[in-house]
Amino acid sequence: MEKNLFFFCLIYAMLIQPGVGQTLENAGENPEKTTPGGELLFFEPFDNLPPGLLPNGWSREGDGQQNWGAYNMDHAGGEAPQMRFYIHPIFEGTSYLLTPPIDIQESQGLILSLKNRVDNFAGLFEEDKVAVDYSFNDGGDWEELWGFVVSRSRGPEELNLYFEVPESAENVQIR
Repeated sequence: MEKNLFFFCLIYAMLIQPGVGQTLENAGENPEKTTPGGELLFFEPFDNLPPGLLPNGWSREGDGQQNWGAYNMDHAGGEAPQMRFYIHPIFEGTSYLLTPPIDIQESQGLILSLKNRVDNFAGLFEEDKVAVDYSFNDGGDWEELWGFVVSRSRGPEELNLYFEVPESAENVQIR
């Protein structure tokens, strides 16, 4: 049962870069594939954002859109400000935060790095799902890169998630 995709989730500094060469501890389904390296394709530190706002080009989708926004805290690790999805106002449904399309031409694999934390207030949100998805066709199709069904609070943790890029892909979007 998915009521809220995120309920209290913090993200610190999202970045995407091509993967090269060696093992990465948290590299999704392909841990043998890669370590961070190469040119930095995207970096969002959420700096200088007033509370409640999103960076330029980012968007909200689904239910609970007003629950997403910058917040001046450092609970996910790293430094403030961080992106937050907050429990209030409470709603039933699924909510997404989307990056702008990111140019990835000539990339064969990518690593999404982020720090996050999920707080399950008093166990109220068991069975809800937290996930990171990606799309190579402007949101037409989404693939889950990482996710879990909430049974307890989690983090702060740093994730480095590897995923392969189809030959024809020109951009990627993360939600």
